Amino acid sequence: MLRILSSLGFVCLTLATVALSEETSRRPASLRPDNAQGGEVTDRQPHTAPQIIRIAQKTRGKKKMEKDKSAEPDDATPTPPAGNKPASAETEGLKFSRDIAPILVGNCIGCHNEKAMAKNGKLDLTTFEKIQKGGAGGAGFVAGMPEESHLYLRLTGDETPRMPRGANRQLSEATIEKVGAWLKAGAVFDGKDPKALLTSYASTPEQLRTAELEKLSVADRDKLVETKGIERWKKGNSKATPQVTPGKNFMLFGVLPKGRVTSTLKVADTQYPKIVGLIAPSGSSEPLEKIGLYVFNERSEFVEFVRSNENREVDKLEQGTASLNVPEPYVAVIDPLGGHDEPAGPARRPSRSKKKSRDDSTEAERTLGGLITDYVAAGVVRRESEKAPVWLSLGLGSFFGSRVDPRSPSTQHLRRAAYQQFDQGWTNRANDALGGEGKPESVRAIGFGIIEALAMEPQTQASFPLFVKGLIENPGKLDDVIKDSLGADRAQFLAGTGEFVATHYGRSR
Repeated sequence: MLRILSSLGFVCLTLATVALSEETSRRPASLRPDNAQGGEVTDRQPHTAPQIIRIAQKTRGKKKMEKDKSAEPDDATPTPPAGNKPASAETEGLKFSRDIAPILVGNCIGCHNEKAMAKNGKLDLTTFEKIQKGGAGGAGFVAGMPEESHLYLRLTGDETPRMPRGANRQLSEATIEKVGAWLKAGAVFDGKDPKALLTSYASTPEQLRTAELEKLSVADRDKLVETKGIERWKKGNSKATPQVTPGKNFMLFGVLPKGRVTSTLKVADTQYPKIVGLIAPSGSSEPLEKIGLYVFNERSEFVEFVRSNENREVDKLEQGTASLNVPEPYVAVIDPLGGHDEPAGPARRPSRSKKKSRDDSTEAERTLGGLITDYVAAGVVRRESEKAPVWLSLGLGSFFGSRVDPRSPSTQHLRRAAYQQFDQGWTNRANDALGGEGKPESVRAIGFGIIEALAMEPQTQASFPLFVKGLIENPGKLDDVIKDSLGADRAQFLAGTGEFVATHYGRSR
């Protein structure tokens, strides 16, 4: 069974920053380890002198290519130009446009582009011509000689720092050796224009993965999700073996009463098309592969899951997480009831006389379906735009969650928190949140207030979908989106949403 492009993450590829003289940079032999000088490379460059990279004398790349050493040109043999050397039998069919460019598109050009090249080794990898030119360290590769090509050596770690950065972001050996094989075969360019952007002809990792998934049966796709789900679950150090229950759009992993499993999947499957319909109207209302739902009964298990699978720490108020832009996408949450049955009869609201500390979270005072809906919506926003404003993802998540739990203590708490922000000066507080500043709980409350105001007020209901679509497509142009979708300026936008919060949320205090 295929595991498609598991090695391709959304990561960047950085090549060497090497100080070479003008004379040596013109000779292919100067790229060899024996001619490199200087000390060890670190991320901190001294201000007094340029940093020089020392390449390991015995690189792994050389070891891997040693068996074919007799076939390599010696120092006196001119290096064949890229694009002119035919592929060998062992790499026949390997193409730059189909096999190499997608790797660079998926992992490199996010950092190595014209705008960001100044801080990334003066390296732009957006076209074949610029890849060949290289950056501050000289040419990016030597055709026919992967063991002397910065492009390959940075991937293997024979030049430091290894790329992509981060222990959990390295490409697989198979992917790295695919690049090495292409270089060894002559670095042939099979496109029409080496100056054309890679994105104009190279499929993205998502497109390639989609094409492969479409070849599989539904049962095979579900098996991929189940296998990966069990693997991720075990990383949470949970002693319990999860029950695996598939739904229409989701596959739930957890240890819950059967009735709650059924009701939770029903809520998730009902809400998902509504979420996609607003946030990603051009997308399918059914995911190509089911989304894994991991429900943990203990917070410690959830915390360990996030640490192991996302390599980060969990905020003290965080009750869930979502990663929908990865192979086998998932949402993970802490069950508000700790794996128990729903209480008999209507839930009793907490007494207002009972004091709560600032650290107490009312996030747990909601249904599991509402909690999952919240994080699914926030995850869809980030899937559509990684640069989407935090207030938008939190606000839309809370809004959809409140549709499932309209009278829950957590929804009422959100409204009281939004009113508190109004009481402290809505214009300033909201502007801070819109600019990415403020505590997460404050940003969430403000985002919720803005989203609910736009969705519920008669004069903005029709324009609300246009506002969401515009902001996802142009996350850095809020004022333009407000004008184009709502016909207002920011001052009017803040005055209108603030009035809604004051009028509707004041009674929730």
